[in-house]
Amino acid sequence: MEVPLLSPSTISDTIFPSTPTAVPASQIDATFSQTTNLTSSVLNARIHSLSDEYFASAANLLTPTPAVRKPGVYVHSGAWYDGWETRRHNPKPFLGCVGTIEGVEVDTAHFSGNEAPEVGLDGYFAPGEQGGDAVSGDGFEGWSEVLPRSACGPDRRQAWRVRDQGRQYTHLRLKMYPDGGIARLRVYGHAVPPPLDAVMAVQGDGPGWRNSRVRCMGELRWSARTSILGSRVTSCCHVEERIWEMGGRLLGQG
Repeated sequence: MEVPLLSPSTISDTIFPSTPTAVPASQIDATFSQTTNLTSSVLNARIHSLSDEYFASAANLLTPTPAVRKPGVYVHSGAWYDGWETRRHNPKPFLGCVGTIEGVEVDTAHFSGNEAPEVGLDGYFAPGEQGGDAVSGDGFEGWSEVLPRSACGPDRRQAWRVRDQGRQYTHLRLKMYPDGGIARLRVYGHAVPPPLDAVMAVQGDGPGWRNSRVRCMGELRWSARTSILGSRVTSCCHVEERIWEMGGRLLGQG
């Protein structure tokens, strides 16, 4: 019997589907239970740059706890929201640790009617200490697509398993189409430790690595043309972006 040969692309799509796989909200925690949220402020993830946060602070995206609602609480811009929300028709884009990504979750908790209708996520790997400021530039072309443009619903958790799960990233760019609000952005994956020789060279007093803080390795920057870095008008569609730094190093420099 003749055994059919499989092409590399077929094998790749079999192991990691060419398109992200949606994960039901009820299964998100179980699906990514063996991973780390690389964009949590606990790991010193941080916003690198943004275009607007008039209605709600972008830093809320990295809060490790679930979003909360405070009915009747108002601030200068209107009702208070535990998340990040941009002004409509804002022409500017918005914008942690070296790691590999298995899945992406966008939580629009308590944003109903003012949620981001669609989102996308790009990634970039900056070797060593390079690329820090370059990713903020409007003409930077080093991004690779992690999550293609995907629809979001109001007041709910939505997540996707992504392909290229072995690829390493130091910076992420979150894109909102066209704008709106997101309560939390959670990127599930695994932190990548630095080479052993590099660790020993830094520490110099024994094999292995140690640090007084548990942090992500490298910097993760996100730029989202909806909620993170800056936005541009693309194909007659306004998008905002923001860039986050996966700040710190999980097993590396602080």
